[in-house]
Amino acid sequence: MRNKNKEIISQIDNALLNVEMNDVTRELFMMLREEIPKAKTKEEKLKIALKLVDAITTVANIASMFQ
Repeated sequence: MRNKNKEIISQIDNALLNVEMNDVTRELFMMLREEIPKAKTKEEKLKIALKLVDAITTVANIASMFQ
């Protein structure tokens, strides 16, 4: 599971670098990303990470509609 968490965090980092979003949104996502290691259980970590990936994907999809 530890590798899975690292893989998910890596994907989040890539998305934060590659997805166009305003600075406030990016900062909020970065704050959420920092919560992953603080979660007490593996399930909590995974839940936070997956919700964050979903939110970044949503932002990317919305941004692509306006390009």
